[in-house]
Amino acid sequence: MTLFVNHTRIGVIPCQKDDPRVIAEEAREKAEGFPKCECSNCNPEAAAMLVHNLPKLTKLNYMDAMTNVSEVEGFFKPNKDESEQAGVGNGQGISNKKGWRKRCGPLDPALEELADELVFMFELHCNELFGDDGYCESEDYFGLERATKIVEIIEDVKCSEDIEDAMGGDIIEGGVDVVFDYINEWRTRDTGIEFLRKREIIREKKKQDEDKTLKEKNTINIIPKVIASFPLQKKQRRTSEQVKADKEAATHRREYNQRCINWMKFDHVPSNKLDAKERAYQEK
Repeated sequence: MTLFVNHTRIGVIPCQKDDPRVIAEEAREKAEGFPKCECSNCNPEAAAMLVHNLPKLTKLNYMDAMTNVSEVEGFFKPNKDESEQAGVGNGQGISNKKGWRKRCGPLDPALEELADELVFMFELHCNELFGDDGYCESEDYFGLERATKIVEIIEDVKCSEDIEDAMGGDIIEGGVDVVFDYINEWRTRDTGIEFLRKREIIREKKKQDEDKTLKEKNTINIIPKVIASFPLQKKQRRTSEQVKADKEAATHRREYNQRCINWMKFDHVPSNKLDAKERAYQEK
């Protein structure tokens, strides 16, 4: 009210707190017993701090943020450098966070499926906390883009703190544990085991190639050798029965994964009860 009330008197709204007309109006309102104005013009510091911390706003701290934003736990002032709050000294210090390795090339189908499932599990967690009232969208805090970044570095994820770093903090309470626990459960599935096995083979092959290259560079005298030529062996083609069996196995895996998601989504079956649920399903 302090700034806007001047419009009817002088035809403009002064936008500086040190404007004599604003100071005079503040003094008049104080003398008349008006409550202190908390609009963004009269209290720009609090407004800037509120905007800066909007991603951390929840139902629990909303009223505190509206009345005294500077006293809300976990809120930072916008004039502090972001890197300083994370323990980094303005680009001159050393970060205590891990340097995540970003993958190149298209995402593996198994990881694409995992990213979708992580977003879905986070949405279920938000619905349990806040209900499905449209007050906030879970993807505002953890969407497909952020889930994809996590699955790209899944081999670097060793503890819940790694997930918290990648998510930018546990903004929705318990969300970090939900994502981390689901990743651990995924690692025990056939899909996860097969994916990690392939990654290990690729990593071992890369290491062998690097060792071979290093050995060749360190070799000073290379003695040419006559290598006897041998006829190339034809690659044995897979039989139609093998191809059919592999397709059936892949179909069974997809059906199993879909059943697990449906049980968790509609029947609210916890992840540690999925094996028992599957055995009961197979015994029908």
